[in-house]
Amino acid sequence: MAPTSGHDASGVLGAPSALIGRDPEYSTATTFLAAAASGPVALVLTGPVGIGKTAILRTLLVGSRRRGYRTMETRAVEAEAQLAFGGLAVVTGGYMGMRVMGIGPVGTLVASGALDRRDMLLVADFENRTGDSGLATSITEAFRIDLAQSPVVRLMDQSGITQVLRRMNREPGTRLDLALAQEIAEREGVKAVVVGDIGTLGRGYVVSARLLSAAEGTELVALRETAGDDAGIIGAVDRLSKSLRERIGESLRSIRANDPLDKVTTGSLAALKRYGDALKAEERGDLERAEALLEETVTIDTAFAMAHRKLAVVRSNMGAPRLSIVQAASAAYRFRDRLPAFERYLATAFYHDQVAFDQAQVVSAYRSALDVAPESRTALNNLAIRLQVMGQMAEAESLLERAIAGGPVTQNFDNLVWGQLVQGRLEDAERSIERYVATFPGNPYVAFGRAWIEVARHDYDAAAQHMQALSDQNAGSPNWQRWARGSLADLDEVRGRLRSAEDHSRAAVEAAIQEGSPGVALGLAIMPAIHQALYLDDRAAALRTIEAALRRFPLSRMDALDRPYDGLITAYAAAGRADRARTLKTEFETTVEPALRAFPERRVREAAVAEAEGRPGDAITALKAYRAEVPGCPTCGVAQLGRAYDAAGNPDSALAAYEQAVTAPDPSQTFPGGLQAMPPTLKRLGELYEQRGNREKALEYYGRFVDLWTDADPELQPIVRDVKRRMARLAGEKP
Repeated sequence: MAPTSGHDASGVLGAPSALIGRDPEYSTATTFLAAAASGPVALVLTGPVGIGKTAILRTLLVGSRRRGYRTMETRAVEAEAQLAFGGLAVVTGGYMGMRVMGIGPVGTLVASGALDRRDMLLVADFENRTGDSGLATSITEAFRIDLAQSPVVRLMDQSGITQVLRRMNREPGTRLDLALAQEIAEREGVKAVVVGDIGTLGRGYVVSARLLSAAEGTELVALRETAGDDAGIIGAVDRLSKSLRERIGESLRSIRANDPLDKVTTGSLAALKRYGDALKAEERGDLERAEALLEETVTIDTAFAMAHRKLAVVRSNMGAPRLSIVQAASAAYRFRDRLPAFERYLATAFYHDQVAFDQAQVVSAYRSALDVAPESRTALNNLAIRLQVMGQMAEAESLLERAIAGGPVTQNFDNLVWGQLVQGRLEDAERSIERYVATFPGNPYVAFGRAWIEVARHDYDAAAQHMQALSDQNAGSPNWQRWARGSLADLDEVRGRLRSAEDHSRAAVEAAIQEGSPGVALGLAIMPAIHQALYLDDRAAALRTIEAALRRFPLSRMDALDRPYDGLITAYAAAGRADRARTLKTEFETTVEPALRAFPERRVREAAVAEAEGRPGDAITALKAYRAEVPGCPTCGVAQLGRAYDAAGNPDSALAAYEQAVTAPDPSQTFPGGLQAMPPTLKRLGELYEQRGNREKALEYYGRFVDLWTDADPELQPIVRDVKRRMARLAGEKP
């Protein structure tokens, strides 16, 4: 079999008997060597020297040397190989040079100047040209996840898209077709838009993507991949995304360092669809829907670490039962090797924040996440939260402003307002709230921010108006009802309106039951016991309230992590049952996982039992240790510390602690249980200053107490009248 006319016969061995590349029997170097072992075989390599020919020659050289061939003929092959390898080096070098410089069809968009490094892209929702209505949602989410791993570009995430849609008076979750994507890109200065589609190809599928210039709409890149069946779709999306990343300008080494998409997310299209829908529900503020979708997601794929982490976050933001948060955070951490590097750092940080309580690990993980994605609002926001707890307010605020500048999410403003209020910067907090409203009009979280500001001013009437509006506007949401009605109970209680407070508490309890959270319901149900003990000095009534709540919500029917041990210990201590408080403290320490004992709240439990047992010195020690662990909370444990100093006969320290409790602005007082100590603390401050002969200070705190309880329930009015008599007596005395 001789060479065909017109081909370049680049090398010949022996007599002609086979043509590699033409005769199927000798179509590879391996089969050629096998034939050569039994007799002379001709090698004819046609065409110019190139990569394919070089591979054949390399195999021939290795194979012939192993077989002991070292003849003039093999030396001829070696010579040809030297030429081929040299040619390959030139070709490869030329290819890489053209790629880096942006020349020709292999040039990258970054090298040619069409895109700059870290330019923002917007991925539109893929078009669906198949009979499966949910398929496009799944591949859109898969494509976004993989493209987000690129260090060369940034993606506008779902929260950023939702923010722009709100400014455009469009509903969050509106389908992002090409026209809408281009409009958003124009508004936000996004450089390019990715559009794609999925269609059928015989029994398989074809997935396509195009990168379009946002300004002119010109096509920068067009790519496509195929999948033989449903199981191959995620792999096709993975290849498609990585090809786009290469064409944009990411190095092959960087791309190959990423695991395949199905290894770092999920191989299930159904799980991906629910995950994407959950993210959209979260951005709408519909946390209950987001939680339900994420629960479905991790049921479909139990190792979907990204969904487990998001489920833990959503539950934490809902104030869900402790066990459910720990379970989701632990699952995400357990499967963290199935996550991209950035998500792996987030899962690690959240685990140490919610389960192991290792602040150093939390900070380290979030800083590592920012090394990978410096613009990540999630990492910026969550690191800021941890720094606030640690009292590092300036850096925390700087991180939050960075997040907001890049396109904020609601939590960025929540935490910014919180930090500013903790520092006593009410005017800054008010300006931040106005920015919040302008960015997220109608978002229910805004009501909390406004209420925090009013509580910092001690204007509880105004704070209650915001919480009532929150309740009215979210009547169908058990989660929002629980938060709003629980806060309204606290705001009524601080003003001495105990009957109304109990009505709101009952509503909050019923909302928690609707959520399926009996532990949360029990914690809310025992709240009235505190005011019965502190305000009415009726320990018997307090005890009846606690026991009735426990009959309705027995601890034996809850997981240990879901039991409101802290609230029960505090309530029993206030009711004068130190024995029950100690028993519950011991039970907590023996039944709850050891890692959770590291949380600072353990000090509060110790102090509550010590106070109830008449050991103020031990209570002081525990509370000072607690305060040292939460420097970012100005009033946490302070009123309790004042009581301990008072009981220990240390009035100077008691005065200092009491004053901090009633003057330091603290948004956490807006949450259920945060304001209960305010009325008795104000009254006690008046008494202490009266004993010292400081009429001005005594009148100040007595006056605040009377203002607070002017419209208190009838059973509290004798206390108000007694304080008024004290004020009258002080006012009649000579300076």
